[in-house]
Amino acid sequence: MLSLNPNFHAKLRMIGRLHTLLKGHVVDVHHILGLPSLKGWGYVLRKIQLWEKRVKLYNMLKNFYKAKYSDYVPTGTMIRLFKVKEKQKEEAKNANGRGSLKKQSAGELRLHKDISELNLPKSCTISFPNGKDDLMSFEVSIKPDEGYYMGGKFLFTFNVSTIYPHEAPKVKCKTKVYHPNIDLEGNICLNILREDWKPVLNINTIVYGLYHLLTEPNHDDPLNQEAAAVLRDNPKAYSSNVRTSMAGGRVGDTYFARCI
Repeated sequence: MLSLNPNFHAKLRMIGRLHTLLKGHVVDVHHILGLPSLKGWGYVLRKIQLWEKRVKLYNMLKNFYKAKYSDYVPTGTMIRLFKVKEKQKEEAKNANGRGSLKKQSAGELRLHKDISELNLPKSCTISFPNGKDDLMSFEVSIKPDEGYYMGGKFLFTFNVSTIYPHEAPKVKCKTKVYHPNIDLEGNICLNILREDWKPVLNINTIVYGLYHLLTEPNHDDPLNQEAAAVLRDNPKAYSSNVRTSMAGGRVGDTYFARCI
């Protein structure tokens, strides 16, 4: 930008002192300026006028550059400012404990509403292993208080897509269970999770459907064919197999972990 002789400011101060001397009518200032006396006052005054013009030009340039570059920030300073702003954003993120804010999908908003309106029986509880900031994955624990599975504790995982409720949640049983409608890999045969799912249904509906499946197993639509056959042909033997499996025993060739 503006570049001036390094001695310029010193000369300005000298001219200021000279003005004061002349205005005070101090005689013979040639020795102060280091001027030959023969050049006289005319030379001195011409020098003063010349410097006054340079001072005016300097002030004009200074004001021009001040206005032109008032918003100018050197590159190094800009990088430092950027880093400071990034750090402030990171600190704000950590303070919120939620990471960067993002717009929720329609599915997330609907799921949030469904969970806030849950009305479950005392035998059913919901939990969020990833924290309540992740509502799309959660677990439901069911402890039936009647039927074949009374006293057992069964854990179900829910994974909900962003297009919910236009697509049913993916539900699996994490507890290995001897059941005609739940296979040994945890897949569940429940009509409202498949062809009978409709957007008007919700999480509450599914939980009650799972509860009903545990209290009233159905041998007509099985995933575990062997369990379905025993339930249909010999309900007493079926009940015995269920109690053995929940106690942590073996039914046929399959071992079941204790869940009671």
